Amino acid sequence: MKKYLIILLIYSTQIYAQSVVGEMDCTVTGNAVVATEEGKFKTYSGIEGGVEANEKLTLNYSVTSDSIFMGLKRNNPKKDTVINAYHYTKDSNIKVEKNQDAGFIVKNIDYNHSISFLPDYIRIYGFRELFLKRYYKNDWHGIYSNVDNSNSSTHTMTFNCRHTFDNMDEAFKIFTAYKAKK
Repeated sequence: MKKYLIILLIYSTQIYAQSVVGEMDCTVTGNAVVATEEGKFKTYSGIEGGVEANEKLTLNYSVTSDSIFMGLKRNNPKKDTVINAYHYTKDSNIKVEKNQDAGFIVKNIDYNHSISFLPDYIRIYGFRELFLKRYYKNDWHGIYSNVDNSNSSTHTMTFNCRHTFDNMDEAFKIFTAYKAKK
């Protein structure tokens, strides 16, 4: 029994050691909803109960050698998720591209969903979209967009973000899935 416990402990330590997490604090700098109602153009400053201008959000990322998770959450008591995505590169429908300098793009080819994790550009693309672009050292800005066909509306938010825990360089080093999948 001790032998199995030691092996499990060593294995779990190796898995944990190969995981990198990072975090950014983001502030919503703008919020707009555009809708069509009975054939007329309408605009609103947000969605009732939704994210508001000047609200604080948190962007988290977690990277292993063969997976990436990224999510943007509200800093409310429920930690409501605005957008998130996870890709495991060993799934057969996943394509991995390495950037020439650093970073990578992981795409689900069946659904055309992706996560781009590059030194100056981060993107979650799926049913909704979030992108962030570095504009100075550790300063990022970006846009979230969601088209809601059932309500004939589109919701757009803009952000200003700063790393509170920057681990991007380490994430680029441990993510090696592009070596196995080309």
